[in-house]
Amino acid sequence: MADQISFESEGPGAPYAAAPQINQVPSLVRLVMRLGLAGNERVAKYILLGVAVCILLAAVAVPSLLGPSAGTNLPHAGNTSTYTGPVSR
Repeated sequence: MADQISFESEGPGAPYAAAPQINQVPSLVRLVMRLGLAGNERVAKYILLGVAVCILLAAVAVPSLLGPSAGTNLPHAGNTSTYTGPVSR
């Protein structure tokens, strides 16, 4: 009687049993493909990876290219002897 339990794996009783797989391409990948820079999704991802690496390198290189004296005329906490701006008294 109560010893038998049965489960339905398919049918109207299990509407969420087999959810469809949706292949959504990220929007930046779609943009690169729409601009014609890449022919498929894999190449578009490599292009975006290259752009990210270039931005990272630029973020590191630009401050070092400006030289060590960039921004030295700003007042520093505890050391105002290098400040060459107007003195307000």
